Amino acid sequence: MRIINADAQLIAEDDVSKKIEQCGRICYRSENRQKDDETRNETRRKFILALIKNKHTAMLEHAHVYMKLSARFAKWIRCYIRDMQSTDCQIDTITRYFNITVNTSSPVTIAPKPNDTVYVSGSIRSFLNMVELYFRNHHANLYMNALYAELSNSYPRIFIPRESIIPDKHNACKREIHLFANADEFITDMRNNISDRLSPNLDKFISKHIIHSIKFICDRGVSHELVRHRPASFAQESTRYCNYSHDRFNNEITVVRPCFWKNEDSDEYKYWKQACEFAETAYFNLLKAGASPQQARSVLPTSLKTEIIVTATETEWQHIINLRQKGTTGTPHPQMKEIMDIALPLLTSASNGRIV
Repeated sequence: MRIINADAQLIAEDDVSKKIEQCGRICYRSENRQKDDETRNETRRKFILALIKNKHTAMLEHAHVYMKLSARFAKWIRCYIRDMQSTDCQIDTITRYFNITVNTSSPVTIAPKPNDTVYVSGSIRSFLNMVELYFRNHHANLYMNALYAELSNSYPRIFIPRESIIPDKHNACKREIHLFANADEFITDMRNNISDRLSPNLDKFISKHIIHSIKFICDRGVSHELVRHRPASFAQESTRYCNYSHDRFNNEITVVRPCFWKNEDSDEYKYWKQACEFAETAYFNLLKAGASPQQARSVLPTSLKTEIIVTATETEWQHIINLRQKGTTGTPHPQMKEIMDIALPLLTSASNGRIV
């Protein structure tokens, strides 16, 4: 049995495909298959397409699309979402992380004026579900075709080019869309073009759009608290599929040392370690008896190490920090505060001080 300390790491990956693959592989702990060379491009594409085919599209929530649209184009999208909300229950996965900021008015609630520029962000899953629902239920539309053409041009491994979409036909509408290469370009453009009337609240608007991903290495008990933050997205090591008797896990389980039992000579620490060792023995005995990993996991301890990627907007991260690190609604669990103390400086730096 291996004993480690809890930790937190910022995932600073701008490449959408690489990030989705990284989040997807952590569930199966198959990161060893993720490499940075040309031979990986096709394998990565197949992996992402398999996620989509198997409806494991939650992994697509960990990457965002950032764009600006003309007011006319944005109005069409908002009307489409509103219409779909009354007819299709899948709209929840469209509106999740779908944020709109208009350069001369409040976000979402006030309709843009004809000359406004509209800044839009949303998870890859949001846009993929939106266009799939549209093409399933509607005839061709210049706006949606132009949007899909731009998305497939920027993310060809996810938005497979459609033969029915002829790029030249949508040039007029394409001029009303601008996809940013990354969040930094999106923020810079907002700062340069947002109206003076909104500038005092600009950081607030930016925080509604920009996401950050943190990989936590913690025990299962702490991860159960993390996943209660519903506006966030998660990718977690799965005890259903991970067989800890295999060589890639060194034929042992890994547990997280409780931060409140630092003295390894104390009775509490010794009893805890002994209980974890008993659980490990029972787990391997069940596997040897023919149990599957998802059956044998029932005896694994709460202290079992797990890796979980949490992705959220800066607005939601601030809420998480307030609850889980600052304790605004009550004293946080010591092990939760331990990882949040590590995560906060990472988030503060990544957000340029918007998360504190």
